[in-house]
Amino acid sequence: MRCFTQARAIPSLNGTLSQTNATCSTFTARATGSNLTNPQYCLFDNANNLVACNSTGIFNNLAYGRYCVTVIDGCVDTSMTVCRTFTPVRDITLSTSKSCNPGFANVNVNFLSGYGPYNIKIYKPNGSLVYNLTSSTNPVATELPALPAGQQYKIIGIDICGQKDTAFIAPDASIITKSISRTNKCPSAKWPNGSGDISVTASSNLYSVLPLIIKKNNSDFVLYHSSQSANTFTFSDLEPATYIVKYALQTCNTAVYDTISIDPYSFPTQGQSALYVCDNNSFSLSGNVRGGINPYTYAIIGSQPSNPSIITSPQNSPLFNINNGTIYSLIRLRTVDACGNATLADVSVLPLESISITASQTCFYHNITLSVPSIPNATYQWYRKTSPTDSISLTTDSTYNLPFFLPEEVGEYICKVNVNSGCIVRLASYTLDGNCGQVFLPLETKLEGEIKKGYNQLKWNVMNDKDIYTYVIEKGSTMDNKYYAIGNLPAKQSTGQQLYKFIDNHPNPETNTYRLRIVDKYSRSHFSNIVRLHTVSGQINIYPNPVKTVLHISFFAEKPTDYNMELMDMNGKVIVKTEYKNISQTIITYQRKPGMPKGIYLLKLINKATSKIDVYKVFFE
Repeated sequence: MRCFTQARAIPSLNGTLSQTNATCSTFTARATGSNLTNPQYCLFDNANNLVACNSTGIFNNLAYGRYCVTVIDGCVDTSMTVCRTFTPVRDITLSTSKSCNPGFANVNVNFLSGYGPYNIKIYKPNGSLVYNLTSSTNPVATELPALPAGQQYKIIGIDICGQKDTAFIAPDASIITKSISRTNKCPSAKWPNGSGDISVTASSNLYSVLPLIIKKNNSDFVLYHSSQSANTFTFSDLEPATYIVKYALQTCNTAVYDTISIDPYSFPTQGQSALYVCDNNSFSLSGNVRGGINPYTYAIIGSQPSNPSIITSPQNSPLFNINNGTIYSLIRLRTVDACGNATLADVSVLPLESISITASQTCFYHNITLSVPSIPNATYQWYRKTSPTDSISLTTDSTYNLPFFLPEEVGEYICKVNVNSGCIVRLASYTLDGNCGQVFLPLETKLEGEIKKGYNQLKWNVMNDKDIYTYVIEKGSTMDNKYYAIGNLPAKQSTGQQLYKFIDNHPNPETNTYRLRIVDKYSRSHFSNIVRLHTVSGQINIYPNPVKTVLHISFFAEKPTDYNMELMDMNGKVIVKTEYKNISQTIITYQRKPGMPKGIYLLKLINKATSKIDVYKVFFE
């Protein structure tokens, strides 16, 4: 005897209605299940009105909205219902890869809707428009220049249905890193005018780089490197000439170039050798030589008076400290270069000229260079005073550059000059206050700003602008610290009070800096105050997006707040639900679950104190 049990298969309905054949206004909905016998599918709209019934579960040419499908099985006395809200697909996804064009990245914009032609607008981090492209291909491909680390392009994609989506991407640009130097060599039988070696270091984050010389004195001339150590290539024993070095990016038909010259050998001559009376009344001699080839040796070979003798043997340092109580009116210095050629100089006592700072400009919003005289064997240290007793260190060059002089950089600038290792120390100061004799505005203009949801609003009140031609709104760039025009408003040229407003629809994620450039009817430009809008407080940042394995959620709140987090698929199914307490300035990570399908998900964050709900689209790739 054999026994068995046979159970009836239980009918079931898939928990998701699928969406296919989508157009700008209609789509096809489909319900599927298993273990169904002669099923009857009935479609109901959001008001529970019967739309249609059939035996296939496929409903064509539906308008977008919420629908429910109820299924009645032919054998089992039961009904099953599944619902879904259908919306037009309007998402874009971005991808980037290194380009064969050095300094650029390939960027693809993929429209999930598939309704072409497509329009994309690409904005720099400062909000200025880079590209406005229309294409019938999907994805839309373009090339974008590299950005500084941490910077992203903003890309807005619009399909033929008018569906719009925004995404950000940091371009993965190909970069060639290179440096070039020369080493001069002494005259020889082969090269009576001297020669030299060219040393090149080159690498790339894409393919290997092969440097070669392609021109000599503007004539075609191909020369490969003589030796190589890792990424350093040496071209040896070259005669004096001007050479062009080509850095060929292997596998790609692209390259970048450098020009370098090897100068003919010139015999050494004395430069600005000087004998100073130090601050402690001793003497300090500094040798300075032009021409010849390093390294040099220096020696004192005579003096007036000749006693006590200060003659020295050759040394590598150009500095000689003399502190024997004798006053010397002249010292004879001999300098020998690496080729064995010498030069003589009779150096007399020189007073150190008065050291003062000169400024190339003094106006606000200009490129200003502060400089002191260049002195051989001197070191420099620049400071800006922040209080009567404190200062900040700036640079150790003989010049200090302010590429865009702002009002907050007003102050006293000091340069400390140290000659011959402390023999003489001098201080020079200069006060930059922005006063450069410009005509000031005949009217008071105070620019004000306010952060709105998704945009920044600027406004200013003016009393009597009859002599004003236009107001140019300028925005500070985070890349080069310069201001760029993002719009302008013609002046109303009224004698009464007028209110002007301007909206920046493309603010930077964190900090935005604005000013007005006011142009009068005589074409003169004047500037308003600077407004900075910070959006850090209360901000929630989601990154990276698209996500591979880990999603980061960063909170910046003024006070601790409780949040509920829900991650859902596009059908509203909750993947994970978590509560976080006392969140202020915190970064939370979500680890992608194994087997989690790629696609678009919704991240919902609920502020339990204010009931504010923020929903973010996240693409898991």
